[in-house]
Amino acid sequence: AQDEPARVLAIMGREFSENSVQQLIEHEGIHISAHLSLPTFHHRDSTRMMFLVNGRVIRDKALIAALRAGYRDVMFHDRYPVAVIRLEMDPADVDVNVHPAKREVRFKSPQTVRAGIVACVRAGIEGMGQSVATTTTNKALGAMNSSMPNVSSYVSHSSMPRFSSASMQSHAALNTSKNNPELQHLLFRAPHEVHESDKLYDIGEVLNLGHAVAQLHSCYIVTETEQGIVLVDQHAAHERISYEKLKAQLSKGAVSTQMLLTPVTLSLQGEQAAWLHDHNSQLEAFGVSVEVMGDESFLIRSVPAMLASESPLALAVELIDACILMGVDAEAGDTGLGRVLERWLGNRACKGSIKAGRVLLPEEQENLLREMEQTPNIAQCNHGRPTYVRLSLHELDRLFGRKE
Repeated sequence: AQDEPARVLAIMGREFSENSVQQLIEHEGIHISAHLSLPTFHHRDSTRMMFLVNGRVIRDKALIAALRAGYRDVMFHDRYPVAVIRLEMDPADVDVNVHPAKREVRFKSPQTVRAGIVACVRAGIEGMGQSVATTTTNKALGAMNSSMPNVSSYVSHSSMPRFSSASMQSHAALNTSKNNPELQHLLFRAPHEVHESDKLYDIGEVLNLGHAVAQLHSCYIVTETEQGIVLVDQHAAHERISYEKLKAQLSKGAVSTQMLLTPVTLSLQGEQAAWLHDHNSQLEAFGVSVEVMGDESFLIRSVPAMLASESPLALAVELIDACILMGVDAEAGDTGLGRVLERWLGNRACKGSIKAGRVLLPEEQENLLREMEQTPNIAQCNHGRPTYVRLSLHELDRLFGRKE
C-alpha cells in the first residue's frame, strides 16, 4: 500500500510533491497532518487547498483563512498556498450535519482549530529552510527560451533540443478526486500515530549563494557557485533581511530604540487620536514612544533604531493605522502584536530596503549575500516574490543546446 506522501503525489501532482513539506503536529487533542507548499509555490485562488476532517473532505472558509494566516508574512496577499490538510479529532468536537452535502462542518472550538492550523503551518515553514520553488527556475528558463530568436526554425535541423518551459500539473486528477469518495478514502486514511515527519528540506544545510561577479541594471546581482549561477533581486532580498531582524527583536521584547534629540510633533484627529489616547503605551513594544500632549496633539520621542533614518511621522502614523486595522488583542494563539508587525514592518521594511536602481559596491554585494545566507525565510520577500533564482550548470548547458 502507498504511504500518505505517495497518495498525495498521485492527487496533487509531482510539482507539488517536489515543492512541499509534510508537517505533523498534535494541538490540544487535534492531530494535524499537513502537506504544505513552499511560499514561492502558490496559486491564484483557493482551489488548490484540500481539507479533510475525520476523513471527510470539506470546504470551510475559516480553515482557508487559518491556512492563509499561517503563510501571512511569506506570501503575497492575493496569492494562495497549495496544501492538503487533514485533521483528526474527537467526533464529539465537530458537527458534520450543518450542510446538506456534508461539505461544511461546525467545530466546537473553532479558535482551537485555527490556532492548530496556524501553528502547523508556521512549523512547516520553519522546516522549509531557505529553499525557492523549482518552478521559479523553470519560469526563468522558459522566459529565456521564449526570447531566443527563430529557435523553431532550426531546431529540427540540428542537435539543439526543442525548448519548452515546465508547465503546472493538470488539475484533472484533483478535480476527479472531488467526485470520487473511494479515492479520497484511500488517499487520506488516518495514520496509526502522529509523529514529527522527516523533513524534505535540510534546515541544517547552510545556504551557499556563492560570490558576486556582477550587478545588472542596478537591480540584480549575479553570483557564481560550484553548481552554477544565482540571480539575486537586491531589493527583495534586503526587504526580507530587514523584516526578519525587526521581527526577531520584537519576539524577544527587546526592540532597539533611538531617542530623538528633538521630539517630533504629531497631530491626529478622529479615530486615530482616540485610539492613541487609549493605547499609546502599546506602541512601545515596537520601539515607538509617543507622549499625549492634548486632545489631538502628541510628541514622538523614540523610534526603532533600525528605522531611525525613516520619517518619524510616517513611522508612527503607519503603525497606528496598522494597530487599528489589525487589532492588538490575541486571537486563536496568534498575538495581535504579530499581526500588526506583519503589516507594519512589511511596508516599512520594503520602504527602508536597498532600492532597485541603486549601484552597490562589490563589498556591499558580498555583504548582502552573506546576510541572506543567515536570514530565515530568505527565499521570498515580505510580499511573496522570490529573492533569488538558481540555474545549475546542467540547466545552462540545456539552455544553450550543449546537452539534451
